[in-house]
Amino acid sequence: MRNSLIGLALCLLATPAMAHVTLAPASAPPGKRVAASFHIGHGCNGAATTALQVEIPPSVVAVEPQAPAGWSVALVRAGTRISVVTWKGGELPNDKALAFPIAMTLPLGTGALAFPATQICGA
Repeated sequence: MRNSLIGLALCLLATPAMAHVTLAPASAPPGKRVAASFHIGHGCNGAATTALQVEIPPSVVAVEPQAPAGWSVALVRAGTRISVVTWKGGELPNDKALAFPIAMTLPLGTGALAFPATQICGA
């Protein structure tokens, strides 16, 4: 029997300074706990990355972000669920890459999930 997958899609919010952010893995089994990472490949127009903000879809639960060394995590809650995760407080040079890890439990249904993300660069 073939397993269905949920597509994990990263939606970048358009800003003039938007750089390269990806989400890995790109898909995972529905209803399962998944360890994923938002990867920043480089800064924005020569500026260092100072924060990454990601919106969590309402059907995703048990969200547990981890802060890379030198960074902190801020959470926004909608009731008891985490609706927005922001990694901040660090500085990622323009020419460096970094992964921002997160564990989460996916919904039972199949289909695409969007994680709108904003990479913040500069002072």
